[in-house]
Amino acid sequence: MSATSNSGVASAPPMTPAPRASRRSRKVVKYYDTDDEDFVDEDDNVYAIEPPSKKQKLENSEAAAAAQPPAKKNIFPFMSLPPEIRNNIYKMALFDPAGHHLVKHRAAWRRGAVRVSPKNFKELNVNWWARRRRHRRWWQTDSEIQVSDDEVPSYVRLSSRILRICRAMYDEAIGILYSQPITLTDTYALHDFMVQIGPKHRALLRDVEVCEWGSGGAHGAMNFPAMATMADAVNLERIKLNVNKWGSSELALRVWRECYPFLEAFGRANGRKDAVVDILELYDSQFKRVTHTWTSTGCEHHELPEDEERERFQKLLRRMLITGQA
Repeated sequence: MSATSNSGVASAPPMTPAPRASRRSRKVVKYYDTDDEDFVDEDDNVYAIEPPSKKQKLENSEAAAAAQPPAKKNIFPFMSLPPEIRNNIYKMALFDPAGHHLVKHRAAWRRGAVRVSPKNFKELNVNWWARRRRHRRWWQTDSEIQVSDDEVPSYVRLSSRILRICRAMYDEAIGILYSQPITLTDTYALHDFMVQIGPKHRALLRDVEVCEWGSGGAHGAMNFPAMATMADAVNLERIKLNVNKWGSSELALRVWRECYPFLEAFGRANGRKDAVVDILELYDSQFKRVTHTWTSTGCEHHELPEDEERERFQKLLRRMLITGQA
């Protein structure tokens, strides 16, 4: 039978697809020079980077061995210095002979305390500064007090960045920073400062002085919580308060009533209920007592001995701390 059609045109044979080469036999094409084992993605976890793999090519190993390592920087061996020299360096960076003068501060609705210069502190507390210098008498007013700028110590700028170098230096130097005399304007500044530093640093305090004591209203209500925050300051060597009250008995009662959380905590830590009386100081003006005697020639003023009033105050306060009763 003829393979041609009726029209006489030969038909084409059916087309069969050519076999495709397997992709497995292809040579892998790489578009980077390094191997998979040598590539590290820093975005994954920079702390999880491991040492290079042992499957590196020989030429890469030889090139790495031939490369010179970068020269190390010469680091000063500060921690190898004697402790005496390190302490002197800490004092030069963190110590102020006049102590720290702190005032209350508000920033972004947060309460805290900031350090100011002694001159600025004097302008905020002229009455206290004159009393501290023993220039004020009980009959004088604030306008009659004259304090010379020569009496105010100069401002010493501290370098607190030394505490951020390493943990070892922080542990050695932090005690020098908090062991200096700390003077605060009032119980507001005292409360904010104690909350700001936390219980760990409160235990490092050695000398605290509060210039003004709240007398009434919201100011008087701050005395108790401010002293309650000092319950962790059990290593104090001196605390000076400016509590205003007439008479040694009334003065002892107010100190015990508004400060007993700190007074009792200090006694428990030091093994004696009345131990705080040994470090507690009040201003001399609190113990000035004057009697008036009217005679035919006029009124005579007689000042009572301050030592007797101070001893009477301490005796009453000790009794309140030991018995727990007023």
